[in-house]
Amino acid sequence: MAEEEKSAGEAEKQEAEKQGREEDFETRLKYLAAEFDNFRKRAAKERKDAGQSAVEKIVAELLPVLDDFDATLKTLEESHADAKVVEGIRLVRKNLLKILEAKGLERIGAAGARFDVGLHEAAGFEETGTAEEGTIVREVQAGYAVGGTVVRHAKVIVARKNDKKEIASN
Repeated sequence: MAEEEKSAGEAEKQEAEKQGREEDFETRLKYLAAEFDNFRKRAAKERKDAGQSAVEKIVAELLPVLDDFDATLKTLEESHADAKVVEGIRLVRKNLLKILEAKGLERIGAAGARFDVGLHEAAGFEETGTAEEGTIVREVQAGYAVGGTVVRHAKVIVARKNDKKEIASN
C-alpha cells in the first residue's frame, strides 16, 4: 500500500510537471506570436514610410521644373509670344501639376498669412504701416508639402513695423 501511494504521488508529480511545461510552452508561443505580429506591423510601417520618403524626394526634385514652367510662361506672356505656344506650355505645366498633386503635393499658403518657421523661409523684411508685423507681404518662391511634410519652404517677404517716428519740429 505504501508503494501504491508512492506511485500515485509520483504520477501526480509527473502530471504537475507536465502541466507546468505545457503552460510554459503556451506562454512562449503567445509571446512569439505577439512578437511576430509586432515585427509584421513594424515592417509594414517601414515600407510605407520608405515609399512616402521616395515620393517626397521625387516631388522635391521636380519642383524646379514647375518653377521653370512658371518663369517661362511669365516671360512668354510679357513678350506677347504666340498664343498657341503659351497655351501648349500652360497645358504641360497643368499636367505636371496634376501628377504631382495626385502624389499628395499641396501648395503652402503664404501671402497674407502669419509667418511660420515650419512652413516659410524669410527672404527679407519690408517695413510697412499697413500690414501687421510678422505677416507675409509677398511670396518670392512657392513652398510645397507632400502628405503634410514640407518638401520646400515658401520663401517670403515678412512685414516689419515702421519704427521711424516723426520728430515734431519746435
